Amino acid sequence: MKTRPVFVFFLFTLAAIGMSCVSLGFLVGGGVENEQSYILLIPFTSAWLIYIKRQAIFGGVRWAPVPGITLSLLGSVGYFLGSHLLHASRQNDFVSLMMLCILLFWIGGYVLCFGTAAFRKALFPLLFLSFMIPLPGLLMTRIVSILQIGSTWMTFVLFKVVGIPFELKGFVFHCRNLNIEVAETCSGIRSSLTLLIAGILVSHLFLKTYLRRLVLVFAVFPLAFLKNGIRILTLSAFALYVDREFLPLHYLHRYGGIIFFLLALLLLWIILRTLRKSEFKRSL
Repeated sequence: MKTRPVFVFFLFTLAAIGMSCVSLGFLVGGGVENEQSYILLIPFTSAWLIYIKRQAIFGGVRWAPVPGITLSLLGSVGYFLGSHLLHASRQNDFVSLMMLCILLFWIGGYVLCFGTAAFRKALFPLLFLSFMIPLPGLLMTRIVSILQIGSTWMTFVLFKVVGIPFELKGFVFHCRNLNIEVAETCSGIRSSLTLLIAGILVSHLFLKTYLRRLVLVFAVFPLAFLKNGIRILTLSAFALYVDREFLPLHYLHRYGGIIFFLLALLLLWIILRTLRKSEFKRSL
């Protein structure tokens, strides 16, 4: 690969990092929703995806000034207008716009230096960078609401299966001398988003057909409901039949989400194995 486009792209990368300092400061400092702390891992994952395919991606590199400069200008203008005209009081939405503009600027530099062919070959890792954009507040609220509804429905089913008597009103299960609310904090938004990103990543790496990739990605949604439902069932059963103080005080309630997230990952891996076997049988 020629050194000149690499050097120019390196300058674009330094500029993008400089533009990102404020946004990353909001993220690390808690200005952006803590549920989206996975953002810090996204650029390293994309860099790794490009690195493992570097020979195929960067074969026949050529300049593409028109599309590259156009994208970079759009990103630069959007960043300038956003940083001067928008108020940063709504930090999450402000950082969302800033990160979108920074990505446009940086991807424009990539296209300028390496060409449209290299862009097409690296389309997945470049689009994967969109997970660096924090979800706007309104969209985050909608997703949390969906997870809350789905988790309540899954808990309803699990309570019926194990035979726990209850009466459901809204998001509150009225059990024996104990009311259990499926609150917004029970939605498991961070683990659910991480599970979705993991599903998209492994579907790209290990599955060949678009249909099976879609099946794996869409399987994430019932798995997210299921992990939340199992967690609520477990905590509720301990509170009902062991100690009612278990629900608000026990460490499993406060920090046990990782256990149920790993369970969801295991189930996702089983689905992935099943889909891979079906691809293998079809290729025979």
